[in-house]
Amino acid sequence: MLDGVRKSAPLPRRAHERVRALEAALLVAEGASEDAAVAPGHAAAEPAASAGKLPEHLADMATAMALGMLSTAAVGDDGEPTALEVGLSPEEAVAEAELRKLVVEALDELPADERALVQRHYLEGERFDHVAASLGLSKSWGSRLHTRAIGRLTKRLRAMVR
Repeated sequence: MLDGVRKSAPLPRRAHERVRALEAALLVAEGASEDAAVAPGHAAAEPAASAGKLPEHLADMATAMALGMLSTAAVGDDGEPTALEVGLSPEEAVAEAELRKLVVEALDELPADERALVQRHYLEGERFDHVAASLGLSKSWGSRLHTRAIGRLTKRLRAMVR
């Protein structure tokens, strides 16, 4: 559906940011769903355990959404990244530069495959399924790896800003 919105009309930069943020949140939710489906009888499937994990899951989704909005590239109809017209105010430019610096520092602490997936998808604008395939992962395994990477990034970014 999001691809259809993107293709149907030229969108301003803010709309592209919001679409990328939603796509990022959906990737986190998809990976969490894949992880939960692996162990249906696992204790994490219990309501009390799930409720306890909700704040963590929401924080991970917020991290992914921030990464999605950070990207200055959008994926074109041909699957290749295309530069977006970026018209940031000076305040927005400073805030984005600070966030990008924190993210790059936090990425250095991720395992290589997680770092590659996040960096190539969010910072270099490559399509998620292409990055996963180039790493030898199915989209499902890529989603799970992405969710774990975002979880680690969330924890690392929280520690960096305290």
